[in-house]
Amino acid sequence: MKSRVIVIALSVILIAIASVFLVPERLEREQEWRTVEKAIDWWDIEILAARTGADPMELLEIVRELGYGTVGLSDYDLRSLQQVGKVSPAPRPAGAPRDRRYFFFPDEALRAEILNQLALLGKQAEEIGVGTVGVNVFQEEEDKVSLGWNRELISELRERGFRVILRPRNLHGLPPQVIEELFNDEVWDQAVGVIFSGDEVLGNGNRASLETVARILRERDLFWGYVEFVGQKGEVTLASLVPEQTVRTHSVPPDELKNYTPTTARDRLLRAVRERSIRMLYVRMFTAPSHIILEHNTAYLSSLSDELERGGFIKGNVEPLSPFSPPQWAHLLFILSASLVGSLVWGAFLPGKWGIFVLLTAFLGTMTFLGDHTSGMKYTALVAGLAYPTLSTFLLIDAFREKRLDGKAIATAFLVIFAGAFLVALSLFDQLFVLRIEQYWGVKISFILPLIFIALYVFRSGVLGVSLGQAVLGTLKRYELVILAVLGMGFILYITRTGNFPLLPAGAIESRMRSLLEQIMFMRPRTKEFLIGYPALWVLLAYRNKPMRAVYQVVLWLALGVGFVTFFNSFCHIHTDFVFVLLRFLNALLLSIPVGLIYLVGIWIILFLWRKMERWGV
Repeated sequence: MKSRVIVIALSVILIAIASVFLVPERLEREQEWRTVEKAIDWWDIEILAARTGADPMELLEIVRELGYGTVGLSDYDLRSLQQVGKVSPAPRPAGAPRDRRYFFFPDEALRAEILNQLALLGKQAEEIGVGTVGVNVFQEEEDKVSLGWNRELISELRERGFRVILRPRNLHGLPPQVIEELFNDEVWDQAVGVIFSGDEVLGNGNRASLETVARILRERDLFWGYVEFVGQKGEVTLASLVPEQTVRTHSVPPDELKNYTPTTARDRLLRAVRERSIRMLYVRMFTAPSHIILEHNTAYLSSLSDELERGGFIKGNVEPLSPFSPPQWAHLLFILSASLVGSLVWGAFLPGKWGIFVLLTAFLGTMTFLGDHTSGMKYTALVAGLAYPTLSTFLLIDAFREKRLDGKAIATAFLVIFAGAFLVALSLFDQLFVLRIEQYWGVKISFILPLIFIALYVFRSGVLGVSLGQAVLGTLKRYELVILAVLGMGFILYITRTGNFPLLPAGAIESRMRSLLEQIMFMRPRTKEFLIGYPALWVLLAYRNKPMRAVYQVVLWLALGVGFVTFFNSFCHIHTDFVFVLLRFLNALLLSIPVGLIYLVGIWIILFLWRKMERWGV
């Protein structure tokens, strides 16, 4: 026991040394990232203008007064050109090739732009008669084939002082030389960045083409918007090729916006900025016909700007992140600390903990300093994710068994879990992880394995006073089997709800509860912490000197493990501001106190009724 205390103290001291130097640096960097740029889409402006009969440029000036000085402009495509009446289908001439479709282009400049672009992309096009063009663009390709740019509009936007983001679409498998030609267009001299249209980034389908796009972005000093949740094909490859030009972006696409109100859409954008450090908002507007469509949108845009300012964010022009990563000496401290705690968890079950310490240190050190540095960082964080929540729970189990579960024991357990949280929050504070090009490995493993370790240790430690076989086969009552079955289904639900992309989304009641907590507490606490983990600790604290059936103890210890694992997982979200993660924990801890009291009252009522029923012979 004494040696364990020394090892724990040493592991915490190692993290404390690193934290003294790295926490201020992280806080300083995150404070510098509070500038948020908001962009609107020109296509939305054109639709609003058509719906209201207003001049598009006048609408754009109104939007600028609301804090939106950046405009996104998509390239031409056949579908949108037909929607705005700039192109119309034309009859097929007699004897024309079956793979051709014909359109009438009344504007000569537009026609010349499109013919030039189609030739560049290797598409066949022929002009027959005045203004009629035949193209081999199939109907399903109408919104996928780029037909050039509205050059006059781009020039006018720049003259009016707007920042222009161009939105090209990709034709799958374009060769590098075509990519070069596309970027040689003079319109790119007037752009500050790019957000790709469609379901793939420009150059996808050809690794050499993606490398060409990355090189050109770097040479032209253009940022590109890495839009979260959209999942454009090729985005991760491009981001890894040119992280120094990558800006994390959030948008609510038009097909999703139909399911939102202005308030819920605003809250989603605010959540992206506050919780995930998004610094570019590409704001799409509500374009469904309405007699108050203009007022509807101006209120929406104004509210978003006001709430961002109220939250301490600054309106400005976004800049990509400069490269940063923890120093090598800090990684050595992280490796030593994770290996020490990992060896303690191993030693709780099997001999040879010092051999495990040496093996872990050698493996993590080799990966980090001699092999793939990023993989070494991930493995170190994974070991920490398995070891620290597990050991924290072990410490409390031992304290409960020895009748010394008090404030000191709880503080010690939280000190250990905080050491692990700081380890992952600082060791992965790297440009690639902040941009989510790289992410913490093994989210589901980190949620499952510690609970298995805890369940095994509950029986091995002797805290229950019975063996595993006795607890499962000899002492369980029928209603307790029902309880375990329900909890088993709950565990399955728990697993499906973990990770960055859970299999089951939050239900309507949970979503409303989350929204309410965000309004009340600013940073919403994690449900698994304030409803499951910490209340279980308060129940165990209240019953530390009272007899408790084994099955209930197992449930409570596993619930506490869920809380600690969730706490650690919050710090794995490197893209979330460090202070906000701490606030989230504090809110969860505070909220768990009244929740725990409610649980204790409920337990008391159930026990009271149960005793009454026993006396009545029920």
